[in-house]
Amino acid sequence: MCLKSEEAAGWISRWSSSSRSIAPRTQQAATVRERSNHARLSFVPRFHGVPHGGYDPGMSDAPSTLTSPHALVLDDLKKRGLFYQCTDEAGLREHLAQPRTLYNGFDPTADSFTIGNLVAISILRRLQTFGHTPIVLMGGATGRIGDPSGKDTERTLMTDETIEGNLVAQRKIFEQLLRFEGENGATIVNNHDWFKDIDVYFFLREIGKHFSVNQMLARDAVKNRIEREGQGISYTEFSYMLLQAYDFLHLFREMNVTIQTAGSDQWGNIASGVNLIRRDEFPDYAHEIQAEQDRVKRETGKLRPVPHEEFVTPAFGLTAPLLTKSDGGKFGKTESGAIWLSHNRPSGQPGTSPYAYYQFWLNAADEDVEKFLKIFTDLPVDDENAEALKAAGQAVDDRTIESIIEAHRAEPHRREAQR
Repeated sequence: MCLKSEEAAGWISRWSSSSRSIAPRTQQAATVRERSNHARLSFVPRFHGVPHGGYDPGMSDAPSTLTSPHALVLDDLKKRGLFYQCTDEAGLREHLAQPRTLYNGFDPTADSFTIGNLVAISILRRLQTFGHTPIVLMGGATGRIGDPSGKDTERTLMTDETIEGNLVAQRKIFEQLLRFEGENGATIVNNHDWFKDIDVYFFLREIGKHFSVNQMLARDAVKNRIEREGQGISYTEFSYMLLQAYDFLHLFREMNVTIQTAGSDQWGNIASGVNLIRRDEFPDYAHEIQAEQDRVKRETGKLRPVPHEEFVTPAFGLTAPLLTKSDGGKFGKTESGAIWLSHNRPSGQPGTSPYAYYQFWLNAADEDVEKFLKIFTDLPVDDENAEALKAAGQAVDDRTIESIIEAHRAEPHRREAQR
């Protein structure tokens, strides 16, 4: 089964049957820098090529990015079509020469996931395969606000009871798809654990001051809503990007998380988090860069990007493309509705039976099947990718996706690639 549909059906059957608080600001002001000491010592930025504090990530005792199996994950993601945008690709490749901790956020908007959510989970699985540690951030707080990204209208606010039920149901899915044991086992956190103790004064003074309203209005998720006739955006959803940015800052401080992953629709929110870490944790360097950019803009009228060799950002963002089918249709949607990862959903809403789930993959168009194999299976893409997986200590299937597709093109009527 190239798409492992029977195994996936088994997962569905199993699913069907089945922080830290923020201190008051008076205490936090004295401890926040101490809490981030480890991050500062590990990830010190460089300006104009000169290492600050005597540390240069490119000259450490860590394995070379050319030989480290951990860094090969970027090539793996590119081969699989899971790499779209990155805040600093050269810096990230260097950064990944050592095992790192990363996260992806998931808001509890339903009591299950659709197969579209598997793309984000697949990124976490790939990074874990290459020795990095994934953190699943469940949006117990952000789910109460609502992300405007990709939405034409305001979300309907859910009750606390609904949110808590969705969190429980989604956790069971993560426990089936990620490895939680071992040296780089996954961890699940809930951002409600730190947001529930933050007061409005702290948030506006210490977080809000780092955000420009002009830049926030320019974000696609906000701009599209404002420009749509008869629509708008509430302050509730407008503030969502601040909450997601603070999630990254909190995890950077508390769990040494340095990478955030997501779909490409989250690019603006991810960039906000990276910038917040830069401004709050490394203010001197951020101000230097801002001053240089302002000078160039005054003299030339253009915004000068910051080259990698001048500033190594201590945090990174990575996105995957939003998945579509070859016919232009939305991935994961059929005439009968969405394809869910659960059969019996706790809410009583329709799920997807193991049979229907298998049929979805079996009926995949020939033009899509290669893309699906790369994203949703652990099969090596080609011989080069197989060697990279072996270097990362993984057991590798004898077949490669390249060989499967070659055989499929010779006899497409057999639909072996879909099976």
